[in-house]
Amino acid sequence: MLKKNHVHSLIIFTLLFWVFIFVRFYWNNYQNTNSLQLQKALQEDVYNKTRQIDNAIIRGYSGDFSKQLPKDVYFFLYREDQLIDWNTNVVLPRYQPTLEDRFQLITLNNSKYLIKAKHLDRHNKIIFLLPLFLSYPVENEYLKTHFIANKNIPVNTILSSKQLKDGFELKDNASNTVAFVSLHTKDIKNMAPNYLDIILVIIGVFFVYASINISNINLSRKRNQW
Repeated sequence: MLKKNHVHSLIIFTLLFWVFIFVRFYWNNYQNTNSLQLQKALQEDVYNKTRQIDNAIIRGYSGDFSKQLPKDVYFFLYREDQLIDWNTNVVLPRYQPTLEDRFQLITLNNSKYLIKAKHLDRHNKIIFLLPLFLSYPVENEYLKTHFIANKNIPVNTILSSKQLKDGFELKDNASNTVAFVSLHTKDIKNMAPNYLDIILVIIGVFFVYASINISNINLSRKRNQW
């Protein structure tokens, strides 16, 4: 028979476990459905990645240059007009920025990117593409139109290089405005529980069941002793 303090510890642990489940679910739901949090996610994504790009430029090009960049940031190294190194075959930057060494918003294949060009020397030029929004003409289970920063950002959110009436400014790590964003808050969807949420609930139910049964067993044994 479990000691009384062990039974109490199990009950307290079960209660705390359920508190954790509810707090975790509602916090995740808040992070992914609150418009201000989605705006913050988009801004932080741009800030962090533009900072990493600028740091990589400062360190200079090397053979493992792609390792210095975030996973979904693309680079293209040109010698004169010839492409000599790159880290993706998904897209090629056909647009040459008019402003050297500044991030600009462009559209490629209905997707939105920030682009930046930097001359390393007289002959070598590197172009960076930072995807913000990926659009696919044909979608399936693996390819879905989405924002990189958070997949819960509505896909009809507007990204523009011109100021929007109800939009906010998207800034890079140097506080330069790189785009204007209009978030369609009415189209933000509530989060459905994921597999981890379901597993945690199953575990929580098991602890409730175990707590009730052990408490009943202990109570029955005490009654028999009386």
